[in-house]
Amino acid sequence: MLPDATDEEFIATAFHRNTMTNDEGGTDNAEFRTAAVLDRVNTTWETLMGTSFACVQCHSHPYDPFTHEEYYKFLAFFDNSRDDDTYEDYPQLRHFNDSLNNELKLFTGWLSNQTSVTEVKTITKFLKSWEPSIHSLTADQMVNSELNDTKWLLFRDKGTARFKSVNLQDKNQLIYRYRAGAIKGAFEIRLDKPDGPLLVTVPVDTSGRWKISSFNFPPALGVHDIYFRYLNPTIAGTEKGGIQFDWLHFGSQLPGKQSPEFARQEKRFWSLLSANTPLTPVMMENPADMRRSTYIFERGNWLVAGKQVTPGVPASFSIFPRTVIFWAFAIIVMVISRTSPISL
Repeated sequence: MLPDATDEEFIATAFHRNTMTNDEGGTDNAEFRTAAVLDRVNTTWETLMGTSFACVQCHSHPYDPFTHEEYYKFLAFFDNSRDDDTYEDYPQLRHFNDSLNNELKLFTGWLSNQTSVTEVKTITKFLKSWEPSIHSLTADQMVNSELNDTKWLLFRDKGTARFKSVNLQDKNQLIYRYRAGAIKGAFEIRLDKPDGPLLVTVPVDTSGRWKISSFNFPPALGVHDIYFRYLNPTIAGTEKGGIQFDWLHFGSQLPGKQSPEFARQEKRFWSLLSANTPLTPVMMENPADMRRSTYIFERGNWLVAGKQVTPGVPASFSIFPRTVIFWAFAIIVMVISRTSPISL
């Protein structure tokens, strides 16, 4: 995505969210996320370039200017989009009305005096999109827990699940969206293995409704596998689920605690974060610590990964600037350049 993208620029990316999704229970989210990425690649070439690119999805052709490898180098631009074929269609842009936009302006005005410009942008993006977050459907190693109807991560008593390779560097707070219906209960978070070092134990508020909450934890430097364990003896020995998670956001506590305005601004932050707003599915790029590796699909089969590739455009497009960082710029240059072989 473009740096410092406006709401209008995010909305423009919704064109590429008109791809297939499948939230039917038991389906493979990775399969349908991959299908969506392939569709975006082929649609970009056919609609914007007037050229069939899908022909080399499975193998190269003797007289085709594009190669099989170049197809996947171009696919790598789209492969790091934030969407995961989730039931909620994340990422979504949250549309604030005039009142909420005014509250956001007041909050960011105060925040800019408490921390860096980069941190202000990070917090603002989170308020506007709930991103970047770890989607609960990416959990694995589940015991007495499940991806409930392939929509949310559900735990029963003594249930555990893992989130792999979570970056905790400079992080000391978890904000999460969840729903708990069972009385009482708590969950533990442990590092690196199910019985590893205990990071924190959190009692669960059993409101029965979807809710966003948070807790602070001691800094745990570096990247760790995170194990969640839910404990609720009131439902022991039953198939009853106690808690469901939607997403998790590991970040830093709100700065400015020494400010006399902190309590008011913290309340404003939570009001903005929890507000019920209209939503638009949009494209966002994964942050550096969540980037995917892209591989050539042997014979076009997404289950057979070949050589790893990095983002790039076909060699015939010599106008591509090698210093480009943001994939959106690279594609724009390729499409509109006067020296593009397709526009000649």
